[in-house]
Amino acid sequence: MDFTRRDALIVALGMATAACGSGGGATAPAPAPVPPPVIPPSSGAASLATLARAKGMRFGSAVGAGPANSGSFRNPDYAKLLTADCAVLVAENEMKWQALRPGQWRIILGHSMKWLPS
Repeated sequence: MDFTRRDALIVALGMATAACGSGGGATAPAPAPVPPPVIPPSSGAASLATLARAKGMRFGSAVGAGPANSGSFRNPDYAKLLTADCAVLVAENEMKWQALRPGQWRIILGHSMKWLPS
């Protein structure tokens, strides 16, 4: 019987799988996650948008038009946080097709228009 390339590939894949530890050996427990440091807003630290820009990235958030006690721009504390830390804001669901056009002949722009500056 000849040893083909297919046989060699099967043997190599079997050895690679065994080397990856799929044999059920004991593994070390994962270390406990370290919580991120809490920086008070008045500490003068750079915003997340500024830190991201320094690395050539953009930082932003998706925001909804929910009630004032939710994660929306109607919540003044949340709006202040978003304004301070985000360079990009996008609508969460208000600009999706099913929110803009719930029926064939019906278009609702109410929540989406709240994103425009007044």
